[in-house]
This record gives sequence, C-alpha cells and structure tokens, in this order.
Amino acid sequence: NGIYAFPVRNGAQFKVTLHGGGGGYHNGQTSIYGSNFNGGIMQATIDLSAYLGTNLYIVRGGGGRNARTSIDGDDGNVYVGGFNGGGWGSGNGGAGGGGRTDLRTANPGTNAATNYATELLVAGGGGGGYGNYSTANYSRYYGDNGNTGWSGDYEKDNAGSGAGYYGGRSMDADDGRSGSAGHNYYDATKTVTVHQNTRITGTAGGNQFHGYFTIEVISTN
Repeated sequence: NGIYAFPVRNGAQFKVTLHGGGGGYHNGQTSIYGSNFNGGIMQATIDLSAYLGTNLYIVRGGGGRNARTSIDGDDGNVYVGGFNGGGWGSGNGGAGGGGRTDLRTANPGTNAATNYATELLVAGGGGGGYGNYSTANYSRYYGDNGNTGWSGDYEKDNAGSGAGYYGGRSMDADDGRSGSAGHNYYDATKTVTVHQNTRITGTAGGNQFHGYFTIEVISTN
C-alpha cells in the first residue's frame, strides 16, 4: 500500500515505468496476492523541468487477493481488491482485481481516490480470476466488484476487475470468475515519448505480484 515521494531536484527528462498490480488467481496459489501476471505497463519519457524543486508522487498498486478454491461452497468469502482501486471478488472462487500504479503531482494522503485528477501516468491493474472479460469501462479509477448473491444453495463466484484511468468490468453471472484489466493513461501535454502502453501477460510484479515502478534520469539541468 505504498505512496512514494519522487523528488525532482536536478533533472529534466525521466524515463518512468509503472507496473499495475496483478489480479488474483482463480484457484488458490502459494502466493496470496496477485498471482495473475496481468497488470498493465506504462513506460514514458517525461519532461519534468516545470516541476523542478517539487515532489511528485507514485502510488503503487497492490495485487488482488487470490481465490481460495474454484469449487462451489456455501461458506462464501470476499477477496480483497488490490490497493489503489482494485475490485473485490465474491464467493469462493471470485479473486480480487489488481490496483493501479500511478504517477501524480499531488500527495494523495490517506485516500488515493480523492486526488486522482492530478495523475500524469497510470498503469492499470490486472483483472481477477481468468481475466480478459471485457474492454468496457466501469468507472473512473475503480475496478468493478464481483457481483454477490446466491444461485441455488451456493454463492456466486465473481472476480473483481483491475483499477485504472477507467477501471475494468467484472462478469455478472453465476461462477463468472473473470474480471478485465484497468485502462492505462498518460497526459499527452507532459509526455515526450511513450515507449510502451499496453497490458502484458507474463510480467510479474515486485512483491508477490504487487505493482512496482522504476525511474531513470535521462538528462539533467
């Protein structure tokens, strides 16, 4: 649940790479969080000379909680979505969605949602469960929570979706264990070159597949 100050003290151009948190796996893995390696990647070279002498802030997205099992059961669980907006899963098999990792100009304080308007870059979180459900938007910032309720004697198992500039949508069904990834974003007025703007399967996060980031100084004042 990290919020990191990024001091701009002696630099003009920086290459910033953000990795969104992975979505939770649909069927209990060794790692508790984010075993789907499906968080978004945003990599850009940004001219930050206008921010010299100030701090920017990176909010690191958390991985979604893995589901305990893929087998229906009557003792439903709720699987937490990743820090920074990941959607929550429901039932026994609905994993949580990953949180977004973003670079912004204002310190978000205790509630990252209240200051998202100052973002410069966003890497969306991965969808929970099987992922890749839909490309439709859910809402600004948050991933969709997995639908709750019962089908006969068993609770529905629905995965949460990843957070992003717009969060992803979750399947609304009985045993709909799929949530989509959140959407990446960059502020075109402050971005010199976008190297990579995609969701890449097979890229793990840093700590049990939570999101992570790297910063490289390209030129100094």
